[in-house]
Amino acid sequence: MLDSPEFDDARLAAMLDMAKVRSRALGHRQHLRRSITGLAALVLLLGTAGALLVQPQNGTGTPHRASSGSHRTIARAPAWKLVGDVTRPSWQEEPSLSGSGRGYGLVCPTATACYMLEEDQSSPSGPSLTSIEVTQDGGSTWQQTTLPSGDSASTGLACVGADTCMAGGADSGGNAVLLTTDDAGQTWTSLPGPSQLAPSLLFLDLSCRTAQSCIAITQGLVVDASGSQTYDIILTTDGGQTWSSSPLPSDFVPLEARCLGGSTCIVGGFDAASGDVKPSPQSQGAVFASTDGGASWAAATVPDGFGPVTTFSCGDQADCVAVTAGTSLPTSQVIATADGGQTWTAAAGAGLPTSYLQAVACLSSSYCWAAGVQLSADDSGSATPISLSSIEGVVAMTNDGGHNWQTTQLPAGLSDHSVVTAVACPTSTVCFATVWLPTASSQGQYVLLSYDSSGT
Repeated sequence: MLDSPEFDDARLAAMLDMAKVRSRALGHRQHLRRSITGLAALVLLLGTAGALLVQPQNGTGTPHRASSGSHRTIARAPAWKLVGDVTRPSWQEEPSLSGSGRGYGLVCPTATACYMLEEDQSSPSGPSLTSIEVTQDGGSTWQQTTLPSGDSASTGLACVGADTCMAGGADSGGNAVLLTTDDAGQTWTSLPGPSQLAPSLLFLDLSCRTAQSCIAITQGLVVDASGSQTYDIILTTDGGQTWSSSPLPSDFVPLEARCLGGSTCIVGGFDAASGDVKPSPQSQGAVFASTDGGASWAAATVPDGFGPVTTFSCGDQADCVAVTAGTSLPTSQVIATADGGQTWTAAAGAGLPTSYLQAVACLSSSYCWAAGVQLSADDSGSATPISLSSIEGVVAMTNDGGHNWQTTQLPAGLSDHSVVTAVACPTSTVCFATVWLPTASSQGQYVLLSYDSSGT
């Protein structure tokens, strides 16, 4: 779409750091040494991993139990349609918004309501997540709302309904706060963070089952005597008024936490037994599971040879699919569980393109969408620098729990030089995805895609 030489590798890397907002709390970047930042990390690690692509090896866990007992026949992947432009027409009229903010994450609690965090680069303290774009009509129109003055988000949004969302964040003094809305983002309330648990900590990820019950990954902002970071799971049952701690093992670095129905919760990340809190192609993926709402955790069985568990989604309380950073990049691998996260096994991942997947959304025990960026054929087997001209956005689907995948065609003009940054499926038939497109602005443009498998 654009062949301008202005879009060099440096700008590409900067643009793509939206991939894991929960692992990069803006304003405190110097403390987040363990984050995976989308394709920017992919570019960095290519030189380490080399040009040879290694197929994932099966682990030793219990074979994945698909709900049907066998692999299903892959249906033809349906097409997506463009339904709205996240860059609202009014943005063209407001210089403070037009082209000034990158989008982070996509949360769609219902088939018509979606939320996306937006970065403000005009903040005196540096780029910060202070605005939220909200649609209540499936993306046809968007409204921008802002967080309380001085506050910024450091996690993705956790929404439990069309009107009710929460996010972890920090105030102007760097103190942790819980940000909440119950009127579709029109107004936000800032609650003091769990200062009673630690003098200084930062929210890295947040998952809520209800407006009262949430768990969060936190990072201590003060390193211990050995120079190591500390990570904990904290939980609240009264909407953030009080918090309790549920510590994780010191050699585990968490990247994503999710609570499912009932009292099942899962935390994905990687094993840092060697003391290195930065993920690498050799980092072993790790998962911890809870059956009591996050009060206690047990190590899950994860196959050897799989990289950090960067994102996962669960179609029900037992069945989940996770995409992991491949131990030889640029690849993404797939693991699956059928027992609520306690045992994970390798899924074949057949049909996935040479790609970095940064989002997955499951509608059922077997049916999932994954999104990210794939490389052109010329770059898929080489270690040459990745440029904007060699990538394209990708969306793939599976209907057998991750064993087989098929990519789907994006609308005309949206695939070349783009990145599919997020995918969300609020119902068993409706999905949304955000796509970043290059423009004359370094921030680019975001558009929303929708898919309705019911045919309506």
